[in-house]
Amino acid sequence: MHGTEADTAALREEIARVLEPLGLRLSQAKTRIVHMSDGFDFLGFRIQWKRKGGTTKWHVYTFIADRPIRSLKAKIRALTGRTSQQDLATVLIRLTQIMRGWANYFKHAVAKHVFTKLDAFVWWRLIRMLRERHPARRRPSAPADEGAA
Repeated sequence: MHGTEADTAALREEIARVLEPLGLRLSQAKTRIVHMSDGFDFLGFRIQWKRKGGTTKWHVYTFIADRPIRSLKAKIRALTGRTSQQDLATVLIRLTQIMRGWANYFKHAVAKHVFTKLDAFVWWRLIRMLRERHPARRRPSAPADEGAA
């Protein structure tokens, strides 16, 4: 909204009065007044006012917040541990379910770079898990040249 911080505080009080007959109230601990350029987190999204690259126009962008990314990585780490005894097919099916659900939830966010990084993260987690399960066989050393003396 446009106006001063006092205008924002007055609007907050008005919203509280509207919610009260419905049996709802604003939580003082969770409700903050911030400038849109500082942004705020809401339901796993980071909503922020930023200038569009290469222009002078400002837009409200929706990004993925840091906390859901950390949570997803923790799930992937738990599933793809190097000493995991789960069948590879089971791991891949579960990974697909988790990643597809997560991507569908965040599909409207500006997140191409996040999805690219997560793709690489999952790929290398799987590679490390498979390398541990199937260590590379050492090639036999080349036979010594018997004719040289």
